Amino acid sequence: MHSILIQEKLTVDREFAVRIAYDGKLQMPVITYTAQGGRPILWVEKEHPDQVFKIPIEDVTKILDMRTLLKAAENLDTMACQSSLAFLMKNLWQCFIERDCLHLEINPLIYSNNKFYAGHCFVMVDEDARFR
Repeated sequence: MHSILIQEKLTVDREFAVRIAYDGKLQMPVITYTAQGGRPILWVEKEHPDQVFKIPIEDVTKILDMRTLLKAAENLDTMACQSSLAFLMKNLWQCFIERDCLHLEINPLIYSNNKFYAGHCFVMVDEDARFR
């Protein structure tokens, strides 16, 4: 062994999951989010479809409205961190567009001590955009 990673232990207050992915059926990106973080979103959709929310993005050139994202955060019963979660979702969307992503997911998105931490992140970039 050449190295060891030591990290601070987090007290997990809440876990969320946020995914932005291109939906081939709808032919547009969709922001999918749930308060059931730590489990694959597809499983949560099957077992608890009422706890998974989606925002289809019809016009990718349009900047996401903060009011829409704040309303989305309300769906997750997140009064303490509502604006932070909306801001995070807006930044994820910006990253998705600027980096030509096909899939961008944070699961779990951990909320602890008034901060968000990415427990695990998955990014898939469009190979045709690699030259940029």
